[in-house]
Amino acid sequence: MYYTIGAGETRRCFCIPCYNDARGDTIVVGGATLPKARAEKKKNDEEIEEWWVQCDKCEAWQHQICALFNGRRNGGGQAEYTCPNCYMAEEESGERVPLHRVLFLEQRICLEQI
Repeated sequence: MYYTIGAGETRRCFCIPCYNDARGDTIVVGGATLPKARAEKKKNDEEIEEWWVQCDKCEAWQHQICALFNGRRNGGGQAEYTCPNCYMAEEESGERVPLHRVLFLEQRICLEQI
């Protein structure tokens, strides 16, 4: 069981203990004061449709949430996605430079130009 207030991207969810621990008629979250009277008690048995993303390399499918893929920043479906398996294979083959090395090289180039 849990409580929810709002809808869509502004929906807030609270577990029973957090809801009960909030003293008074309101709950404060991220600077916003929400009236408890607007909260709906829910049971965690709803089927929520999961969005999927396909790897551009191996064409495998993953849940966006599992892949840490932000569908809202997808650029109209044109964003490139590489799954963790393909990413690791590219690093091992030398086709992809690990991000921490890229940042180090960029920093070194900037320092050399000073």
